Amino acid sequence: MSNRLKLALCDIKGIVYNLSLPAEAQNHALGEGIPFTEEMALEYERCREYWEDLFADGMLSKEELESLQCLDGKIEKISGEQYERIWLFDELDCPEWNEIRKFAYQMLQRHGWEEGGASGRIYVIGGNK
Repeated sequence: MSNRLKLALCDIKGIVYNLSLPAEAQNHALGEGIPFTEEMALEYERCREYWEDLFADGMLSKEELESLQCLDGKIEKISGEQYERIWLFDELDCPEWNEIRKFAYQMLQRHGWEEGGASGRIYVIGGNK
């Protein structure tokens, strides 16, 4: 995965990680998931606009933009399910998902996150940075 795609993913706070949640919300996010709020929906909209801007400025290739949009569509589907949660695991079959997941793990671990929850999955819910 290119550094530009990694940069774009770093800015998707609602998808990859969010350290601004209170500690109890972070812990809850590692287990059962937390509600998908209007604020999170606005964050997604900002992300989508950001990707388009990066593409328009030549900082993302068409393939990279399509990878992000593929990922976004799957996340949007998941966010509408019962617990409205996002997970960084194999349930998403985006072509570059394994690379995205490895990158997300490294980023999360640098900020003190560990695998958690009964299933051993990392749940990351967007928010309000």
